[in-house]
Amino acid sequence: MQDNLVLSMSMMVEGRDNSTGGHIKKNSDVVKILLDEIVKDTSDDALKLSQRFNKNLIKAAPMHDLGKITVDDSILRKPGSYTDEEVEIMKKHTTEDARIVHEILEETDDLEFRIIAENVAHYHHECWDGSGYPDGLKGEDFPLEARIMAIADVIDATIRFLTK
Repeated sequence: MQDNLVLSMSMMVEGRDNSTGGHIKKNSDVVKILLDEIVKDTSDDALKLSQRFNKNLIKAAPMHDLGKITVDDSILRKPGSYTDEEVEIMKKHTTEDARIVHEILEETDDLEFRIIAENVAHYHHECWDGSGYPDGLKGEDFPLEARIMAIADVIDATIRFLTK
């Protein structure tokens, strides 16, 4: 039931944003593809991810933009580029993502899933070099699950841009 609730909430948020066009489903698919490729890598320096981690990350992926529900429609649905002020308002969605995900999952017994979901929600716009937001995390301080989500998010945005 909790999974269905989260997916439904995510779809409501996506429905408010004209530019996303299936963003939730596409991001979840890209996360799964990335994880499948990571698992296939058998080299000595490959990431060794557990099936549980992968399952939790795929389940958490649709939650990454729930905070956009708090962004006013005049900004969220605005065609064209944002002003500097609007960019700063949009950036706050990650902090709201984390707050909402925390509230939804605070009663869950699955602590590992809750941590992964909160990290994905909060940090999916951080960057390895520290230039991202909301906290400017750098390197391995940027949680792995959020790094994978960030890659999926960029791939989806790039595909949307190229297919316009």
